[in-house]
Amino acid sequence: MNIRIQKVNVWSVSRIFGIIQAGIGLITGIFFSLAFLIDPEFLHESVGGAGTFFGVWSFLALPVLNAALGFGSGALIAWGYNFYVRSCGQGIALEMERTDLPAG
Repeated sequence: MNIRIQKVNVWSVSRIFGIIQAGIGLITGIFFSLAFLIDPEFLHESVGGAGTFFGVWSFLALPVLNAALGFGSGALIAWGYNFYVRSCGQGIALEMERTDLPAG
């Protein structure tokens, strides 16, 4: 069975991108917080001596920042995909096989 994706919902794509990026931001935020709390002078030169402050708040700021950027980039990518498909008439072709799973 062949299926062609002709349009994607911008809201749903950007929402998923935002959620994924928020999770990535949470993980990196935890690592940054630990690094700055273990060694407050970590990256002292690049953040102007605000290492401890940045380290304490990075586990909150990075997920929010990543979610916002992920949401925006997801919307841009979905809009770009829809624009391309509309103007060129080509979509993503999927080849799928239907299998009936036994009830169990």
